[in-house]
Amino acid sequence: MTGSSSYEVGGSGTVYLEKRVLDTGEVIHKTLKVDNNGLGYPRAANYDHGDLRDLLNGDYVDISRSGGITWLWHHSDVYIFDEVHIHGKAHVAILTNTSTQEVLVRGGKMFGDRTGVLHVGQQQTFGFDWVDIYIPVNTQVYRYGHLELPRRAVMRDVWMEVNGTLSDIEDFTVESGGLLYFWSYGSTRNKIDGVYQFVNMTIRADGKFELLTVADYNRMVLNLTSLMEVKAGGYVRTNDMLVIAENVTIDVAGDVHADWSGHSASDGPGSGLDKPSYSTGASGGAHGGRGGRWDNGLYSSVAYDSMYTPSQPGSGGGMIHLEVHDTLRVEGRLHANGEDGRHDSDGSGGGGAGGSIMAHVGHLDGSGTVEVNGGEAYLGGGGSGGRIAVYTDWYDFIGELQAYGGTTHHTDFREGYGSSGTVYVQDKSNQDDPIRKLILDNNQVYTEPSRVGELHKIRSAGYGVSSTSTTFTTYAGVVVSTTGSICCSSSNRHPLRNIGSGSGKDVYYSTRASNPVITYEFPFTLYVDHVRLYPQCSYASDYEVWSELGGIRVNLTDGYVDTYGCTVQTDSEDIYGRVDVGRKADKIIINLKALSSRASMNEVEIYIREEPNSTVQDPFTSRLAAMIVAEDENVSHFELEELSVLGWAALGMTQEKSVLTAHGISGDHSGLATIREGQELHTTFSREVMPFSVLVHAGAAVTLPEYLDCKNVELIIRGS
Repeated sequence: MTGSSSYEVGGSGTVYLEKRVLDTGEVIHKTLKVDNNGLGYPRAANYDHGDLRDLLNGDYVDISRSGGITWLWHHSDVYIFDEVHIHGKAHVAILTNTSTQEVLVRGGKMFGDRTGVLHVGQQQTFGFDWVDIYIPVNTQVYRYGHLELPRRAVMRDVWMEVNGTLSDIEDFTVESGGLLYFWSYGSTRNKIDGVYQFVNMTIRADGKFELLTVADYNRMVLNLTSLMEVKAGGYVRTNDMLVIAENVTIDVAGDVHADWSGHSASDGPGSGLDKPSYSTGASGGAHGGRGGRWDNGLYSSVAYDSMYTPSQPGSGGGMIHLEVHDTLRVEGRLHANGEDGRHDSDGSGGGGAGGSIMAHVGHLDGSGTVEVNGGEAYLGGGGSGGRIAVYTDWYDFIGELQAYGGTTHHTDFREGYGSSGTVYVQDKSNQDDPIRKLILDNNQVYTEPSRVGELHKIRSAGYGVSSTSTTFTTYAGVVVSTTGSICCSSSNRHPLRNIGSGSGKDVYYSTRASNPVITYEFPFTLYVDHVRLYPQCSYASDYEVWSELGGIRVNLTDGYVDTYGCTVQTDSEDIYGRVDVGRKADKIIINLKALSSRASMNEVEIYIREEPNSTVQDPFTSRLAAMIVAEDENVSHFELEELSVLGWAALGMTQEKSVLTAHGISGDHSGLATIREGQELHTTFSREVMPFSVLVHAGAAVTLPEYLDCKNVELIIRGS
């Protein structure tokens, strides 16, 4: 009854047995047996896709491209058996017109050797009322298909994929080698698509359970009237799910995660930039904070989502929401981390951002980890941390709540690491005095005193810049160009690239043109604080500086600056001309006027910063920060019993009229809080050692303790 082949095996035939009463001929027992003798599985419709798993998505109108299947058919729409046996890698399906014809199969007892596959097609119902401890066959339940199983179902060394309806199961256990997949097209009986309800769900060692929300469709919901238990070695994966249960336990070495299943690092509201041709890498994704910049880059992706009720995936990690009426005990790992940037030959990928985990629990217990960390990068930027929000009536958790930004191998980690995300905890252990705590921790050890560091120098280095080029693009995407050809011979050339060498006393740019124009064109609008110019005294040239925004130019020097008597290269002091800009610009333009046979310039340094009177997240930020995004919150006043900023984390807020009130603060002197125009920061205690730096822009307001001790931090207050 079987046929082998080196290309694709034939499908098994069928054995049908009836037991009758001798005298009356009444049929009292019906058995169906399908056994393909282990010859091999049929191939997918596309042969290169390997063994068959999905049989025409359960639609059997045209089966001409599906070989190796045992097709059951007879004239009735109802099949009644007392036993069904599927062995030897047989694939079994009912042949019907699945677009119009409904079929009912009553299978009685199910037997198998865990190698066979049962396909429950569209408009088909298979019902079994008995299995011998373990589900003995692999099962594919297609959309609009229906599978009924006994109240207790245990999977070991078989897989089940559900896009249709499951019924009657109360206790579901996945043991070693078991693979269970729920898609949000499916459900349990009488529930809307995406909702699966059981009494208990247990995932044991080497068992795997995946709950997957279909894009632009209903969310995956697992509703358990009693217990979800992930034992040591058990594995649960999702991209987006809500778990409702009386109790949830994740044992030591148990793993529940939504890693790498949100937006891609280059997609979503916090998308980073893919690696531009001029750069060393891509930027990191964002979520709870700003994404890291690539090495020497300027662009940082923007934060989004609520810190109180995170409801979006990261540009990296997915979403896990938990409603646990009694106890959530985490001894293992619960995580929605962003993916790492590529570790290929050029190491250029940016890290993905952490996702969202929100838990409403009666009692939080355990010593494991809850993580929404950003992915690391090499030359790209690290992903930001995600968002964790925990609401609990009793807090006994002694593990770690992590929303770290992804690390990078940049020379200066402060630019490339993704910012921390946010961890918000509302603890009502003391009903009369609940605690609301916001924790920002980027997990970095930095021993130097904390400094605000508002200014950033644009680095002028670029990749593969020719010594004869009159234009080049820096690693940051700034296009530097000149109208003067490069001087002079190949053995004594002074290329344009020298203008960003990093010193005013070494190599320089020179041209025989009398009035060359040097232009810095930015990849996006920047707020330029000032420009430093280091003349080349051996061929001194006067200069004037202009800024341009939207085609409108402003002269910043009111004519040419006289460089007569220049001593830049001979003086021991660092001598330069400073031109204050203090405005947004698309370009900086420098006009040179030669005082001899050549025009020259030794070094140009452009210093940028955040726009002081802006509360929006511009593409460039001086300090990568976790953000309270007021647009995504239902309130504008954020009140906390404790604000903790440590591990080189930073805090910022969007929108004017955002108010942050902290009744207690803590930190390790490495962090920073920035209060922008129209915003307020209030503290309510009388004395404190300031644990992090504070920058208050003009037009902002701050209330600090009456007695404030400062050590290894910096306070800059330009507001009231």
